[in-house]
Amino acid sequence: MVEVIVRQIDDLWIGLAMDGPDYVATVVESSHEAATHELASCLPTHLETTAGEPPAQRLISAVEMVARLEYGDESEKTYSLSKAHLTGPAYRIYGAAAQIPKGYITTYGALARSAHSEARAVGRAMATNPLYPIVPCHRVIGSDFSMVGYGGRQDTDALTNKYTRLEAEVSDHPEEHYLEIDGTYLPLYPVEWALDASREADARLAWRRHGVELEQAEARAQLTLF
Repeated sequence: MVEVIVRQIDDLWIGLAMDGPDYVATVVESSHEAATHELASCLPTHLETTAGEPPAQRLISAVEMVARLEYGDESEKTYSLSKAHLTGPAYRIYGAAAQIPKGYITTYGALARSAHSEARAVGRAMATNPLYPIVPCHRVIGSDFSMVGYGGRQDTDALTNKYTRLEAEVSDHPEEHYLEIDGTYLPLYPVEWALDASREADARLAWRRHGVELEQAEARAQLTLF
C-alpha cells in the first residue's frame, strides 16, 4: 500500500507518496489544494493509497528532506526511487537525473546515454517528472546549452522559470565533472555555462530583431519619399 502525505513546511506545501522506504512521487506547491491535486495527478488512477493520521515519523522526515531540497540544501539528500511504480526506462532516467548535483547541468543526450535510453524519452520524462525536487529536471538542458523547455512547456514563462532556478544554483564550479553511472560517464557542466549560453542567445535574438526593425523603418522611409 502506498502511503501519501501532504504537509506544510514554512511557505511550501509538500506532497509525497511512498511505498515503504521508496519514493513514488513528490510535489512542491504553494497551497494544500494544489499539492493534493498535483500529487494525485502523478499517481496511476488504480493505485491504492492510504493517508495515516497521525503520519509516521519517517514520512514527516521525508517531507522535511524534500523541503530542504527545494530551499537549496542538498547536504542530507537521501532517497530510494520505487522500482515497483516506475517502468524500467523511467527508473533509469530518473535515477541518473537524481544524481545531478547543485551547481551543475547536463544535456538530454548525455543523460540518455547514461540511462541507456534516447534523448526524446529523456525529454518526455523530464517534462512529466513526478519526483521533483529529488529529480532536478531543471538541470537537464539542450545539447547547445539552451533551456529548451520546462515542466512540459516551451513558452517564455517556463524558460524564464528554468533560467531563474539555475541562476539561484550558481556555485562557481571551475570546470566540468563526470559521474560514473552504470558503466557510463555522465558529463556535468557548471551551471554558468548554460546561463552564459542563454544570455548570448538572447543577445543574438535582440540583434536580429533590431535589424528587422531597421529594415522596416528604412522601407517606411522609402515609401514616404515616393
